[in-house]
Formats: sequence, structure tokens, C-alpha cells
Amino acid sequence: MARVRAASTPMDYLVLVVVFVSALTGVLTAVLYRYGSFWFPAVMTPYLWSVLTLNPRPELLQDLPFWTKLHVFNFWLFLALFPFSRLVHIITVPLGYVVRPWQIVVWVRRTARRETL
Repeated sequence: MARVRAASTPMDYLVLVVVFVSALTGVLTAVLYRYGSFWFPAVMTPYLWSVLTLNPRPELLQDLPFWTKLHVFNFWLFLALFPFSRLVHIITVPLGYVVRPWQIVVWVRRTARRETL
């Protein structure tokens, strides 16, 4: 555990908090608002389409409950932090490994020799 803490950066902890808040608000939305599954096709799809067409309409989210709004805000926060975190490695494809030649690894181990008298 100490090695993980030594290699972690403040951004790693911030991303963990954002992921935790996202999971918490998603569960709260699912538990507290049983009819929430109807919001996505009726509200979120037009909202996401407005964002993708570069004509955002945030007023579509106005009538949603607080936890759902926080969940959506948290998604945009996560999307903004993603390129600056270690998670960006998820989308990198190591194509160089596919075309590189085989690598032979030779282990050289030094053994302690005893000198007999």
C-alpha cells in the first residue's frame, strides 16, 4: 500500500473522488427515482444531441432532480479531468508492439561463488 501511495499523484485522488461521486449519484438516482429510466430517452437524448451538434440546451435538464443534475455535472467534470489523468492510457492503443520484432530477454544472474580453502 505504501508503494501505491508513493506513486500516486493528487490527480489520481481527485479522479477517484469524481468516480466515487459519480457512482454514488447514479445509485441515488436509481434508488430514489424509480421512473428515472424514462428520463434518458425523453430528456438526456435531446440534451446530448444538442451538445453533439454544438448547440447545447442546458434548460432541458432544469426539471431533473438534484442528484441527477449532479450526476450529469460530474460526468462533464470527469470528461474534463480525463486527459490529465493516468486514465488517458485506456484509449491509447500500443500498435508499436504489433509491428516490432521479437525481443529476446536474457537473464543474467550473478551467483555468489564460495572459495574453498
